[in-house]
Amino acid sequence: MKPLSSLKHRISRRIAHAAASRPAQPFRFQTDRPGSPAEPEPLPPFEWTSILDRSPEPAFVHDADQRVLRCNPAYAAKAGLPMAEIVGKPYWQVLPRLPSQPPPCALDSAEGALPILATEDGLVLEEHKTAAVCPAGKFWYCRHLLEDITVRRHLEQALAREKAVVDAIIETAPNTFFLANAEGGLVRWNSYVRRLTGLPDEQLQGASLLSFVHPDDRALVSAKLLTAVATGSTQMEARVVGEGGRPCDFLSNLRRVTIDGVPYVAGFCIDISRRKRAERALEEQKAFLDALVENIPGVFCVLDPEGNFLRWNSNLNKLTGLSDDELHKRNSLLTIAEEDRVEAAHRLQEAFEGGYVRSVLHVVSPDRGKRAYLMTGRRFEMEGSAYVVGVGMDTTEQIAAIEALEHEARIDGLTQIPNRGCFLRRAIDEFSRSRRYGHPLAFWIVDLDHFKAVNDSYGHQAGDAVLRAFVDIAHQVLRDWDFIGRLGGEEFGVLLPETGSQQALLAAERLRQAVGSTPIPLGEDQAVAVTVSIGVATMEADDGDAHALLARADAALYAAKNTGRDKVALADRAPAD
Repeated sequence: MKPLSSLKHRISRRIAHAAASRPAQPFRFQTDRPGSPAEPEPLPPFEWTSILDRSPEPAFVHDADQRVLRCNPAYAAKAGLPMAEIVGKPYWQVLPRLPSQPPPCALDSAEGALPILATEDGLVLEEHKTAAVCPAGKFWYCRHLLEDITVRRHLEQALAREKAVVDAIIETAPNTFFLANAEGGLVRWNSYVRRLTGLPDEQLQGASLLSFVHPDDRALVSAKLLTAVATGSTQMEARVVGEGGRPCDFLSNLRRVTIDGVPYVAGFCIDISRRKRAERALEEQKAFLDALVENIPGVFCVLDPEGNFLRWNSNLNKLTGLSDDELHKRNSLLTIAEEDRVEAAHRLQEAFEGGYVRSVLHVVSPDRGKRAYLMTGRRFEMEGSAYVVGVGMDTTEQIAAIEALEHEARIDGLTQIPNRGCFLRRAIDEFSRSRRYGHPLAFWIVDLDHFKAVNDSYGHQAGDAVLRAFVDIAHQVLRDWDFIGRLGGEEFGVLLPETGSQQALLAAERLRQAVGSTPIPLGEDQAVAVTVSIGVATMEADDGDAHALLARADAALYAAKNTGRDKVALADRAPAD
């Protein structure tokens, strides 16, 4: 390598030769800095040292062959070589150390970003260079300034990584995310917002959140934004108008975020449209069910396994006079009349075990007394537990009407004792019971003597009074378990269970005497005396059925009437087969 003094001498001679040949033309410089002002005439070589040494950053000058002509101490320090070993070497082999030879420095560098060079030692340098031409217009030398931006580049890379992480978190969030300023203008968002609104990022930037909110909810959202900024956090449900005007329900958690002292609002939103639709459907279903339950023409209730009320309609409130609070978890048996509670408990058990029950029970009503209800219970299961749904219809009037019909069908309307059909059914039952257990049974047929004469003399109303009076006298004479019925006209039948022939005759005689000794008043100080004839028969082993016993009693009655009336006659024994 030639000594530095020889190199200086050669450069000085070139400068002198160029000045002598074109003294009127100054040197021109090209720079890679866009818009940089033109530099003045190049300084003589002996001043390069002072120019390079002024820069704290590594700086050097190279010739057209890219060999270093001069460098400053900072450059030598970065290169790790003394000045003497640097001058004359291609700069790309010194600092920065490049894997291959770079292109020559152009005289008219294109405008653009400054070159960034990475060395083998891990340095990152930003290159500032100025090319000079001689008076002939050819490349003369180029001065390089290498700004060490290693730390800055590392920070930029770290920032870029952090931004990539944040972007990834935002984009991979399972729901909608946005960052808005205190006025509600969008600052950041994820792809959910783009898909929801159908808008590109350019239109979303700075757009007001309120522009995407349903008009009816804008006041709420505006107030919630102010709340989040003031208190730090809040929550809300609001409708958002998506692409195509499609409304969506969102649950949003808003939190205040302060960046460089400026407050923002971060929103984490969950689409709850399906949940809200389900809630609305449930509300509609509940409203339908409530309307259905309330319009059931009777009482409705749901009972738990202990028989407590879980659900009911207002008809049950009206019937029992109890409020909802009083009915809640109240045992259903307490609403049943006390005499029916054992029966109600059995029917409730039957419903839970058998699945279905139907029974008439009396419910205590504070203003209407005891009411007969036809209760229907059916078991159902829900979430592993059994319940009974019950429906009750007020059948008080219907039962009364049925009982009246039954009463009319079996009770004589005039005397209010069993009629012929009812009496005969009872006679058959008593005959079967007595025959089964071997107990005695007596049977009377009673006829009022000359009753037609009473009707003819005093009228049918008087005759009716006589019939009723006879029944009253008979009730006084007969025992509680004896059974009397009207067979027709003035003829009556009497059943005397557990009674033999002698007792039956004595009792019949007491009745005959009681009737004969009791004048029957007819009104207006009138009275009439009547007598009766009685035929008595007792059950014999040869009697085939109750009708045979009745026939023998009837024969005894005719015997009493044919022998003078006002008598008691005992039937003959049943003929042997």
